[in-house]
Amino acid sequence: MPSSPKGGREGLQEQLAQFRREAVTPRKRKLIKIAKALFSKFKRTRRDLQKSKKSISSLLNESEGHIPFLEKFAGKLSKAAAVFIAAQLRTTVQKARARRWSLEEKLLFLSILRRSPKAYSLLSALFTLPTPRTLSKFLNLIPLEPGINHHVFKSLSKSLARLPKEQRICPDIRRNEYPGACSIRMDTMPSDVLVDILVEVLQQCYAAGLTVLSTVCDMAAKNVKALRIMGATEKRPYFLFQEKKVVAMFDVPHLLK
Repeated sequence: MPSSPKGGREGLQEQLAQFRREAVTPRKRKLIKIAKALFSKFKRTRRDLQKSKKSISSLLNESEGHIPFLEKFAGKLSKAAAVFIAAQLRTTVQKARARRWSLEEKLLFLSILRRSPKAYSLLSALFTLPTPRTLSKFLNLIPLEPGINHHVFKSLSKSLARLPKEQRICPDIRRNEYPGACSIRMDTMPSDVLVDILVEVLQQCYAAGLTVLSTVCDMAAKNVKALRIMGATEKRPYFLFQEKKVVAMFDVPHLLK
């Protein structure tokens, strides 16, 4: 029985030797030349790839659980930058299914994804990032209940302590959204319950250091009644809360729909 053809360099050399023993046509001679060039290019590419893997692995010290290369520049990098670079250095040498992400990494990448899904899609093509499904599963683990989110207001209070007064008044300066409270929507929710929710949210806002200038709603019947209970009227479209004026405004985008 004829022996099975060998693979790799030995198989290629054996086939080339067989061509030399036979009558080689000009077409076969050209193919032999192309095959030699491609095999040489393959060897160079494989050698360069092995060198790059060794250089990346040398930056990591997995046995000690840290990255010596990154520690040299930790003082010059922001926390987010250090987390991002460390994640890239660690996961580059790992297979896709073997990658594990720390809590800090998930929080960082989740903030990018929630800020701009398109930007996250672009970054995923350029860097090694967790999939949106992985981050969605992580987000579902966070317990959320109706009512005031005290963790958000506590974090907001710390951030506001470093801001000037004008950025505590005008939310358009920073263009941030803070989900400070959520409630279960009921079509039969009484207006007095809406008043209780509004008062509780206003109290938390002032306690955190925010200066509330206005409230916005679509002016449905129950919302209008709740604002009237708070003291707002057509002639005086505002109410007083903790001796400060809060203007009741229409939801203009809702009116334009």
